[in-house]
Amino acid sequence: MSDFLPHVKKCIKTGKIGQAKKLLSNIRDRHLEEKEEILEMVALASDKTALDLLSFLTSDAQKDSQIHDRLIQLVTDRAHLNYSFVLILLQNADRSTIIHATPLLKHILSKETDKELLSNVIRASGKIKIKQMVEDLAEFIFYDDLKLKSDAVNAMERIGTSQALEKLKQAAKTEKCDQDILDAI
Repeated sequence: MSDFLPHVKKCIKTGKIGQAKKLLSNIRDRHLEEKEEILEMVALASDKTALDLLSFLTSDAQKDSQIHDRLIQLVTDRAHLNYSFVLILLQNADRSTIIHATPLLKHILSKETDKELLSNVIRASGKIKIKQMVEDLAEFIFYDDLKLKSDAVNAMERIGTSQALEKLKQAAKTEKCDQDILDAI
């Protein structure tokens, strides 16, 4: 019997992420049972280790069609507890999966305080054109943070629905009106 799985488990448990990635770089060649055990190990790993390994395992270079959907589900589950995992989702999931995660994205926008994470969610909402996010994005027009405000205006412009246009027109009538809003209209 191979000592592959015990080595992977030890690397994950001790936080030796580089070694774990090296071992997992050929995960596509492993049997499904081994892949499932690896998923269980990653699911139980610390946030830092899981964040690094899930990012690695869901990347295009490592994409394994046998377990990709389960990896994305694991990422989504972890993102409900630690919002940083949503970045993996935004980078490595397909459009329909991200749209399906709209309630999670809305929750993050209402609860998160990390500006970089908020910016990523806002920009992704615009890039993917998630029309269900317009109300949530419009809130950021009234924030004092100019980057988040600009990201929100650009996202709403990209979404381009009549609702997004209406929200931008409403903002144009307030003291928060600026050239970004006028250009977007």
